[in-house]
Amino acid sequence: MRPTLLAKLTAGVLLVTSCSSADTGPAAPSVEAHSTACAPQFCIDYPADWRVEVGDTFITFEHPLDPQHILGSVGFVDMRGLVEGAGEVWPASVEDAVRAFWTLLGDGQDASLDSLTVGADGTVRSVGNLEDLHLWHRLIPVPGRSAVGIEVRAPNTSWFSHVQVLRSGLTILDQ
Repeated sequence: MRPTLLAKLTAGVLLVTSCSSADTGPAAPSVEAHSTACAPQFCIDYPADWRVEVGDTFITFEHPLDPQHILGSVGFVDMRGLVEGAGEVWPASVEDAVRAFWTLLGDGQDASLDSLTVGADGTVRSVGNLEDLHLWHRLIPVPGRSAVGIEVRAPNTSWFSHVQVLRSGLTILDQ
């Protein structure tokens, strides 16, 4: 399974995978059932037909219809690293950390941020494109400069019901 940017950022390596054509690829099947995967510090719900790999600090997902282009990840992110990596100054808001995430995605690639929404709970959801894939992202702050990031990529917007399950099913475990 190929890790996504979030998993690679978690590991401290900034590499981004290549992508397919916009609004192509398989249409999403309906979400029939949910499963839950847990890493030591969090659990996340996901559509049961996705394949999962659990690491010590992250979980990656891929869908068998197109595992190279329908993928996701969840893991802890160093917001300060994002902000400073994008050439900005820390401390910064969670919204600024998300903008830094998109700036870093755009370094050397075709990435665009289409929308950003700050929730009442302090989380930030964003949507955009990376190369030819749609990318949905959510950053959930935790105490300190850390956050949990959830990223999902797919070739078309029919996958949004799957994205909703992944972006809303996170539980951070007490450590």
